Amino acid sequence: MDRVVVAELGLEGGSATIMGQRTEGRWKFWNEGTSIGLDEDWQEWVSDPSEDLGAIVPSCWLIMFPMMIHPDFVGWFRDNYEVALAALKSSEREYVLKNRSGNWKLVFAVAEHASLE
Repeated sequence: MDRVVVAELGLEGGSATIMGQRTEGRWKFWNEGTSIGLDEDWQEWVSDPSEDLGAIVPSCWLIMFPMMIHPDFVGWFRDNYEVALAALKSSEREYVLKNRSGNWKLVFAVAEHASLE
C-alpha cells in the first residue's frame, strides 16, 4: 500500500506530518516535520518508524492545531484525547481547553457526522 498522511499538526514555529504505510497487514508510522530553531534556521526531521501510532504522535499533540486527520485514524485521536488531556500539566491543560479543544472537538464532530451519512 502507498504511504498515507495520517495527520498534519501545526504549531507556531513548526509542523508535524504523521505518515503511515500498511504492508503485509501491519501498519508502520513515522513523523516528518519542520521546526525553527533559536537561530531562526528551519530544520527538517524524520523519525524512525514504529508500529505504535502512540509512539509517533508528538507528546504535545493536544496543543497543536489539527490541520488534517485521515478519516481512518480519527478514532485513535478521539479515543486518546481525554487520556492525553488528563496527563498534561495544569497550565498546559488550561491552554488546550481555552485555545485548542474546540479545534479537536470540531474534527471529532465532523468525522462523526461524515460516518452517519
